[in-house]
Amino acid sequence: MPLAPWFCVALARRLLEDPVFYYVGRRYEDRGAAWLRGRGVPEKALRWCRDASAWAVVLEPNAIVCALAGAARMPVARFAALNVGGTVARLAALRLLAGHPKMGAVLDFVAAARAPLLCGAVVAALLPHAVSKARG
Repeated sequence: MPLAPWFCVALARRLLEDPVFYYVGRRYEDRGAAWLRGRGVPEKALRWCRDASAWAVVLEPNAIVCALAGAARMPVARFAALNVGGTVARLAALRLLAGHPKMGAVLDFVAAARAPLLCGAVVAALLPHAVSKARG
């Protein structure tokens, strides 16, 4: 696929929801953190994200990270710059890795091991909820 359309679509897709979660975190602050705790996010993770919110926004600005950046009152301009810069860097790395000669071997491995990988991903996704239920 040509670079320009791929990059524009991927960038828009990755950035589309982040400002919404940032706003929710900024607007609801502690109530948002309480909601995340109720969804199985440990207090240690919340504290780490607040302390390292700039790095987290650059490395992996998912819904929780963006909400925590908003709750930590990160300035809007700083959040936008870190979010866009980190996303551009990740997309560039992805495009470079996709062209690596050994990527075919990685894709072959994933295709051959998709069932165990899927099971592992499901367990990893459900484990925090199960631990939260067992504690509460």
